[in-house]
Amino acid sequence: MNMPFITSKKWLSASVALTVMLLAPGLWAASADRSLPIEIEADAKTTDYQAGIGIYTGDVVIVQGALRATGDKATIYVIDGDLHRAVLEGGPATYRDLDDEGEEIKGEARQAEYLARDQRIILTGAAKIERGGDILSSEVIDYDMAAEVVKASGQQEGDRVRLILMPRGANGE
Repeated sequence: MNMPFITSKKWLSASVALTVMLLAPGLWAASADRSLPIEIEADAKTTDYQAGIGIYTGDVVIVQGALRATGDKATIYVIDGDLHRAVLEGGPATYRDLDDEGEEIKGEARQAEYLARDQRIILTGAAKIERGGDILSSEVIDYDMAAEVVKASGQQEGDRVRLILMPRGANGE
């Protein structure tokens, strides 16, 4: 059985990146978009330079080429000039992009957290990622980019993981 959710590193990397594109766009945007500027719009922005925290609030929209992420709040944590952590929150926070083959990738969750040092992205609260008709949904989706491991689970007993795989042709496409 062809399982692109599990085996396609490029797609998983792009689809769960609701927050990483804020400061590490080269990992998430389609190759042609990686050199484009990142545009962030919000109703308000507060930066505490001493604490290394930037907060964007109110109808946050992040765009880089075909990539578009939205949320109610984006919080960026910087330590010694390097991105440490980024969080995008919303009802839900959303993400839409095109991969290098031009296929649309969509994702959403109430919160998406990127841990730069650990190279992990954690989607929590009605998390869902979609590509090519395939849908992975769960309360928590945790992607370890370095190990290429995706874990989907519930937050409490009784929560279920759901995966819908669309039929592929004889050659797996």
